[in-house]
Amino acid sequence: LLVGLGEDLDLWFSLAERSALAYAPAVLACYRVGHPGSVTGASPPPTELLPSVRRLEQRARSEGYPQGLRSAAMRYVAEARIATARQLLVAGRRREAAGQWIQAWRAVGSVQWWATAVLLSVAPSGAVRRWQDWRERVARQP
Repeated sequence: LLVGLGEDLDLWFSLAERSALAYAPAVLACYRVGHPGSVTGASPPPTELLPSVRRLEQRARSEGYPQGLRSAAMRYVAEARIATARQLLVAGRRREAAGQWIQAWRAVGSVQWWATAVLLSVAPSGAVRRWQDWRERVARQP
């Protein structure tokens, strides 16, 4: 179940929609992953959009949404759809993955969008899983 995931994103999205935010390069919080009992360690990555991303998409499409944020919000949603498409590929659900990838058209210029297009067209699920595992290992290295 995805209920309860992404509430922190909802908070940040809502704050950004109401007020300007500032970037602070200092580390102000730690986020532990992979620990027993943690939400991120308890289940595999989701194969559907998080509810917080769906809500952001609905708000960004609505009248009155801050025009300056609409493009960034929809780009974020597109990137989330690409990540979801990749998880669906790993799960062997190629048709659903293609649907998410197509809906991510706002990210058409990104490397992730094109790499996912290649994965959709030629890579078997096992190869996608190995590639995802490799990307995660590389990202964790200092």
